Amino acid sequence: MTVRRNLTMLAAATLTLTVLAACGEDGNDVAGDVVAVDDGLAVIEVEMTEMAFTPDSIDVKAGETVRLRFHNSGLAVHEAVIGDLALQEEHAEEMAGTAMHHEDSDESEPLVVAVGETGDLVYTAGTAGTLIIGCHQPGHWDAGMRADLTIT
Repeated sequence: MTVRRNLTMLAAATLTLTVLAACGEDGNDVAGDVVAVDDGLAVIEVEMTEMAFTPDSIDVKAGETVRLRFHNSGLAVHEAVIGDLALQEEHAEEMAGTAMHHEDSDESEPLVVAVGETGDLVYTAGTAGTLIIGCHQPGHWDAGMRADLTIT
């Protein structure tokens, strides 16, 4: 009975992997692999480790709303800030305590993810271009903890 159950589970797993592999070959999914649909939004899984986001490049279409699901499997708290280089540098200065705060800034709060936790960030892509997802915990930005978010 156990052998039959194991074979059934193996067959189901093989079928699932085959279907998922076939779905990824249509050229319509975003880099970073859409792994699910949650509340009608494509979910893109992003792993946070020591000084890296994986994937380090994500593509979305202008006007598309996606759920970026960040999982911190690293050893330190990480954050995700989406913006252009100027915004990233401003946030880095704020974290270092060397920037002047601008009351009219439209920057949203960064997503902070504790060790072993997962956090979601719903993002609607604007006009075509490339933005950056950055982590500005002490030393992380300087160590290169960033990913490209390309809007097509």
